[in-house]
Amino acid sequence: MKFRTHRFLLTILIIGIALLPEVRAQEQAGDTVVTLPRRTTRRITYKDFYDMQTGLEDLRRQMNQLRIDVEAYKSREMTPEVYRTILKRLQPVKMTHEVLMTNGTIVRGNIIDENIDELTIETTLGNLTLDKSNIRSIQDIADLKPKVEFLGDAKEEIYDTYRIYTGQVENTGISRGDFARVIFRLWNAKTELVAEDSAFVEGTSIAYLSGVVADTALEPGQTAEYRVKVMVAKNNPVSYITREIHWERMD
Repeated sequence: MKFRTHRFLLTILIIGIALLPEVRAQEQAGDTVVTLPRRTTRRITYKDFYDMQTGLEDLRRQMNQLRIDVEAYKSREMTPEVYRTILKRLQPVKMTHEVLMTNGTIVRGNIIDENIDELTIETTLGNLTLDKSNIRSIQDIADLKPKVEFLGDAKEEIYDTYRIYTGQVENTGISRGDFARVIFRLWNAKTELVAEDSAFVEGTSIAYLSGVVADTALEPGQTAEYRVKVMVAKNNPVSYITREIHWERMD
């Protein structure tokens, strides 16, 4: 048994000695023996590429924000139309009476019912029932119209190619005046028109039934400013100036 073991080891030694020259020859020729690393494997999951849960939350949040933006846009688009629809349903009240209360309050409208103790008057805010003991006087409103008048003289600024006129107007009537406009005309000594122009006053903003929105209305007792620019050369002789106010009554 020992003899066989020694013989096996001797055989391995002889093979190693025989291969030694070949290994040395490869090293002298520049060959390098590289030991390859052991190959390892790993399972790749979706987390290596994208956090799916976080992605869904971001997408859901963006969709909710988009829905909010769309609803806000639709609301802005619908508001003018809804406002015009409401205005069309509001029927204007024909004011035929003015009631002066003992505390100084003035109620304007149309008297629709009356007895010994009280009366009912239709106003723009609805029907009001008033105790006659609190009424000082009742007057008929014959003609419900606005009346816009100038407040004092206009201020004139003269430049090389134009003139500017500024001032104030007031509605002294008992109803609203719409699209109030101030007109200035410049004349020479021969009563010939030299130049003219106009401008709307800076009044209250009103949304009309037609859908037009303008800030040129004057409520009763309201004052407003105007600024009119008239193009005319400085050396063009101007002898006198006239001015007018135009307005309309819109329901």
